[in-house]
Amino acid sequence: MSLADVFAPVEKRNREAVLHNTWGHLGPERGKHKGWILIAVSSYSGSHVVDDSFPTLPNSPWQYSALQDIMFALMKDQDVGVYRATGFLNWRRVKGEPNASELGHWKFCLEKLV
Repeated sequence: MSLADVFAPVEKRNREAVLHNTWGHLGPERGKHKGWILIAVSSYSGSHVVDDSFPTLPNSPWQYSALQDIMFALMKDQDVGVYRATGFLNWRRVKGEPNASELGHWKFCLEKLV
């Protein structure tokens, strides 16, 4: 066993604490969040999230990433136009990571506005 092996668990715990203290305040709360996403589908460059409203979910890098994933899944076979997706997304705990969460189940109903 090397000296590095002895200190590895302590270093891992310290690293996780620093990451959580630095970025953790931006993380979404676990649980179900209801809201809507306004999406534009262009004939030139694909789909874009134009606006969204999830009152219980703060803006964060995790929310942006989740909305992009949801948008691409919903819009892959849609025609040019503006759509409103209404529904919910669920944040769940990441196994083995006490301070981490990830996008879990989500469900949205799509309505074409224009």
